[in-house]
Amino acid sequence: MVLPVHKPTRAEIMKCVARFADIVPADGGLPDQEIEGYRRTFRNALGFSQPKEGGGTYSPIGDEAKPKVSHLSAGFNLGYVQADPGQGVMMHTHDTNETFVVVDGKWKFEWEGDKGNDYVVLNEWDIISFVPGPQRRFKCVEAPKGMTRGMILGVIGGNTPAAEFSPEAVKAMRKLGVKVTQGATQKLKVTKPKRGDVLQCVARFDELYATDTGLPDQAMDGCYRIFRNAIGFAPPRNSDNRSPVGSAAKPRIGHLKPGFGAAYVTAAPGQGTLMHNHDTNETFVVMDGTWEFFWEGDKGDDSIVLKPRDIISFSSGIQRCFKCVKAPKGKDMGTILGVIGGNSPYAEYSRRAIADMAKHGIIVKEAA
Repeated sequence: MVLPVHKPTRAEIMKCVARFADIVPADGGLPDQEIEGYRRTFRNALGFSQPKEGGGTYSPIGDEAKPKVSHLSAGFNLGYVQADPGQGVMMHTHDTNETFVVVDGKWKFEWEGDKGNDYVVLNEWDIISFVPGPQRRFKCVEAPKGMTRGMILGVIGGNTPAAEFSPEAVKAMRKLGVKVTQGATQKLKVTKPKRGDVLQCVARFDELYATDTGLPDQAMDGCYRIFRNAIGFAPPRNSDNRSPVGSAAKPRIGHLKPGFGAAYVTAAPGQGTLMHNHDTNETFVVMDGTWEFFWEGDKGDDSIVLKPRDIISFSSGIQRCFKCVKAPKGKDMGTILGVIGGNSPYAEYSRRAIADMAKHGIIVKEAA
């Protein structure tokens, strides 16, 4: 195997699990959260180390939302944002890529464009990716049926991302008596994109190309799954390596280099993947259904069962696999979101996986 292999203790893996119910909510931490129309709750799942003090910038989710998984440097950060309809955030920008996944409800994403403010409304499981520079904001438009709040997942590049409010937002907050440590002039570069440029960074779930081929184990019973590649996953630099989503899953957003890739994986109960490893961090978010995640530990194979909104993060070196245990009510299959670090990540099967495929007449090139 080219990649080094680490067999963690169960305790090591448990430190990399963020069950949604265990993520402490924070209703403060950013100055605009004090103002009606901008009240929202953060749940910091992974990362978001604080920017350097005195720099005049903020963490994208403030200083009160403590991460459930804090010890990893995954190259990206994950945090949930919940809000009532009509609530959101003031105009701001970032120094790294900021990608939003609509988890629940309907959300409006607005930006300052070359012809003034513009926006797009997205539904559940739709994705929008903002490059550094554009001023942007979001607002919950509609909560899902039977619920009072909507929710989005923010995936933000880097290990210590920073955000700045727009000058107009700073002025508005100060006018209302809100303390803002940021200066009146923004330090981060600001751009005003064309509408077409932003729409190229939108991946509506219904428009994602779905494929059930591209990786050799997908031909085996027990490993049938469907990939929907939303963003990233450029082909690995070495042609002998394989992309985590295979060769057939073409990205809806393929021109960006956000420092991570994001793709949906859908499978029926009992279906999943064989043991494999990655050269970068691989984090899974359960979108619906019940899923079991396995790994080769110091005392043999181990596993954990996770439910919707739960998250697990695997560092490079750990052999891991997953399978759908139970589909959500009314569906035949469950879905997870995989977020993998790097712009061209690659994956390797374990020796066991290679042997299993060989028994089924599937020969892979990786050295056993």
